Amino acid sequence: MWNYSFVLPNLAVIAVFLVYYLMRPRVPVKVVKAFPRILFVEVLLILIDPISSHISEKFSGVAIPLQVVSNVIYFMLFFLRGYIFFKLTAGIVKISVRRHIFLFVLSAAILIVSQIAALSNIFHEVLFSISENGYKVGKFYNILYAFSLYFIGASFACIFIRWKSVDFWRARISLVFNTVLLVGYIFRATFPRWLLMDSFCILAIVIIYSKFESSALYMDSTSGVFNSKGLSDYFDEILGKNLNLVFSFSIRNCREMREMFSNRQIDFCIGMIGKYLLAAFPKLSSFYLGDGVFVLIGKDEGDYEAVKSSLSERFSRQWTCDDGVSVMLKANFVYADGVMKVKDPELLIKALIELLRQAEFPNGGDIVVTDERLKGIEGMASIKRAVEYAAETKSTKLFLQPIVDANTFELVGAEALARICDFSGNIIPPGLFIPIAEKNGRINLIGENMFEMACEFFKNHNQGGKLSWINVNLSPIQFMWSDLHERFSAILARNSLDEQYLHLEITEESMIDFDVLQNQLDIMIKKGFKFVLDDYGKGYSNVARLSKCNVINVKIDMEIVWNHFKSNDSILPAIVKSLKAMNFTVTAEGIETELMARQMAEMGCDYLQGYYFSQPLPADEFAAKYGL
Repeated sequence: MWNYSFVLPNLAVIAVFLVYYLMRPRVPVKVVKAFPRILFVEVLLILIDPISSHISEKFSGVAIPLQVVSNVIYFMLFFLRGYIFFKLTAGIVKISVRRHIFLFVLSAAILIVSQIAALSNIFHEVLFSISENGYKVGKFYNILYAFSLYFIGASFACIFIRWKSVDFWRARISLVFNTVLLVGYIFRATFPRWLLMDSFCILAIVIIYSKFESSALYMDSTSGVFNSKGLSDYFDEILGKNLNLVFSFSIRNCREMREMFSNRQIDFCIGMIGKYLLAAFPKLSSFYLGDGVFVLIGKDEGDYEAVKSSLSERFSRQWTCDDGVSVMLKANFVYADGVMKVKDPELLIKALIELLRQAEFPNGGDIVVTDERLKGIEGMASIKRAVEYAAETKSTKLFLQPIVDANTFELVGAEALARICDFSGNIIPPGLFIPIAEKNGRINLIGENMFEMACEFFKNHNQGGKLSWINVNLSPIQFMWSDLHERFSAILARNSLDEQYLHLEITEESMIDFDVLQNQLDIMIKKGFKFVLDDYGKGYSNVARLSKCNVINVKIDMEIVWNHFKSNDSILPAIVKSLKAMNFTVTAEGIETELMARQMAEMGCDYLQGYYFSQPLPADEFAAKYGL
């Protein structure tokens, strides 16, 4: 006799899940779409399981055809449930159907065979038999477990294929709920008269819901629309497919608006915008990425001009908070140019946010997302990854460019230059990677690594004394480190070098906050460090400020040198004369011809640097060229 005590509680739990799920907004992704299928199938199984079991118990009063049909339906649903759990697992771990087509085709084939096996019981005794003597298992009954275990095995295969590639919890939670299902199958095979399989399935459903299906996971509490996680998962789902509409907008100067009003008032306005989007564009999916950024997505329909017109009209009016305060908000618009194919979800989201920032600029206007813009942003993202990798692994390369005596053209010193390669081995121009490194803070690690490599080079390659010093560049951000002198002193001590051999180059940009600059200079100069001012004449410095800086050498920016030889102006000679009058040694940068070298020496320059003598060389090539 079967035990039915678990049926009603299971049915109540699954009914609550189903009703609550259907009442909440849902992100249009496969995992979310597959979940109600599990719920519906589980409801049917919870109902049909006791019905078919009860009919089999009371066989004497029930027509045999009805008994057969009820059991056939049960077995068909049983097999279908295993297949749907497999498909849900594959969606959760984001496994590619194209790359693993054999696994999906085989699973679909197993499902078809299982359905045929169940249906065949109408005519043949395959899984079970029913006669006047009652219900009996058939000789192929165990394929029930064989097929079920296959679907569990296929799910485990998906998990382990994606174990290292997918999000940490996706793989591990998937492993947990599939293990629960496996235990359920084992329990059913061991205690067939206890109808507990549904309880294990419900436990798996609870686990799935709590981690992957809860509406709270994809909803933004401030705006009331879907959040950035929802957008990221949605883009992942439609990878390689076309979108007819990708429209994003941001509240202009959102952070400044928070300072002008209050966080509560601006959050209230964001909530009003979310409600407006849901009401005005019910056929589009709305997402809020934070910091005033919204995205509207439409796959099959959507008119850019209509969306923009509606939004523009609404933003021309005030948003009134619950406390009666009216806030006037302006919006920047960014949208895709026609049909867009989603190739890289993460890149597309970054591109939308980056382009919205660009739209903040005065008279920026609306910005269209094109393939060219995406490639540019993708290139910058690749550089950022290369910078982070180089900083963390200390794989920055040391290049050196010679600095020669202006009168003899003999090697005196060198400038240490950082070079970073992309993941294809190509050198990234400094003008591209340095701003990124300064922005994300990696410039500190890179600069410290460069100083250490320059020390090691000087120690190992200057036995003949040809090099008097090496200049090492300091970023303005790096120069703000309060313990910079301690870090650099420790590196010099490890290499048994004196501070006089490693000069530190600072740019005019460091002189923006002159008081901070002067304080740092005073501290480090007392420790024995010597400083060189680079790119003089390019930016903020002036003679009055320069006279207060305790630098030993001033390097004239190459553009000033080039402009002099183009127009033969009197600016450059005056600069050299004034610098010499202040007792600075002078280095001319950008020397490209012998004529330039001779004339700069005649003006009074002490040192010369430029391609006429050598371009920057890898450290080993530099050492070989100059016999170090």
